[in-house]
Amino acid sequence: MEKKIITILLFLSLISNAQNKVNTDDIRNFWESFDSIQNTSEKSKQVDYIQKLYIDKASVGLKAAIEKFKYHPNQWVDMINNGKDQLVRIRPFTINTDAQEIVLNKKLAYFKEIYPNLKKGSIYFLIGIGEFGGNAIGENLAIGCEVMANDKTDWAISICLHEYVHTQQGKNNYHFLSHCITEGMADFVAELVNQKSLAETYPGGYIDFGYKNEQEIWNKFKNYISSNEENGSYYNWMYGSKGIAINGTTMKDLGYFMGYKICKSYYDNAIDKTKALTEIIELDLSSDEKAKEFLLKSGYVKSKDLKFVRNLKFGKIVEKKVIIKKKIFGYNQNENEVVFSYEVPKSFDLKSIKTISVAGSFNGWNPKDELWQLKLKSERLYQLKIPKENFDISKIQTFKFVINGDSWQNAPENALNVEENGYGNLTLKIN
Repeated sequence: MEKKIITILLFLSLISNAQNKVNTDDIRNFWESFDSIQNTSEKSKQVDYIQKLYIDKASVGLKAAIEKFKYHPNQWVDMINNGKDQLVRIRPFTINTDAQEIVLNKKLAYFKEIYPNLKKGSIYFLIGIGEFGGNAIGENLAIGCEVMANDKTDWAISICLHEYVHTQQGKNNYHFLSHCITEGMADFVAELVNQKSLAETYPGGYIDFGYKNEQEIWNKFKNYISSNEENGSYYNWMYGSKGIAINGTTMKDLGYFMGYKICKSYYDNAIDKTKALTEIIELDLSSDEKAKEFLLKSGYVKSKDLKFVRNLKFGKIVEKKVIIKKKIFGYNQNENEVVFSYEVPKSFDLKSIKTISVAGSFNGWNPKDELWQLKLKSERLYQLKIPKENFDISKIQTFKFVINGDSWQNAPENALNVEENGYGNLTLKIN
């Protein structure tokens, strides 16, 4: 019995050293304000509910996010009124953050074990307005549940670990190569701490896609690593921008993948793993030359490209403009029906596909609804016919295709019907 008590005390001590707390109060407060808003159609009263029940009760994390992003209660009211179905769908997934707190504390204790220099910081789960999934604010971090929450029981673990790494990192000059390494590092360390591959955690995501198309991605990446622009111009490689077309598929955030592979290569090639992990996390990326030096030390660059990297001269990148012929993607119409069509990219292993569905504003963004699952028509082509009477023809609908219920597919580069808000949704207008 005495040994058991000592073990428990040691575990609690590790948790205490790893972090201050995991805070979920903002989630409960948001849903209280959400429910109250349903009782009135007067916007002034709705704004008042958000102010009194959510903002006035804000945690330190939510207050910091409001200050950083200049949020106003009107923005939450508009999000609720315009995206109620989506919020209702994710509500139970946001509430299960309490259950994930135990797992998260164990992971952070392990993080402290493999990286003794781990600094304290608190994690705040909140509902934002769709601008970020995770954001480091000083020594703390905020998790935007309206972006990240899904039906996986451990959905919060990887994003929390990724953002927690950001609270530990060294200097960064925010130029292209430095920033790709910084973000990729957070992915790699999160994977190491979670002891589960990101390709497995997010099938069909940029890490999974990256492994399947690595050489082609590197060949394009080489054209941008010498950028030293200060204005955060990352050429669609990062931060949910439209993405990069690789082998006929457009994938977002491939800059994260390249940084991830560079850091993983450094770690895998090191004899002393604890020392290597410390060096990675505390890496000084305050200059372009230091970023280049780490890239060369990582062992990632193949011999045929070593001379190219050594001779890099940093400056402004001038992109060649490529004219792409765009067309309506994902559906066509006949007199009575909308026919959804999705051709599986060649980068996908067909054997791994169990379902392909369409989820959007017309079905509550529910990718698990069997009525909206497409049927296999040929080797890679899936289709679904839906009567037009099932849609509100007075509105422009938005949707995405979803593989296996959780892998949301972004619009391809040649899609004409893309919603202009950065989410990569397709639009549907009934004729």
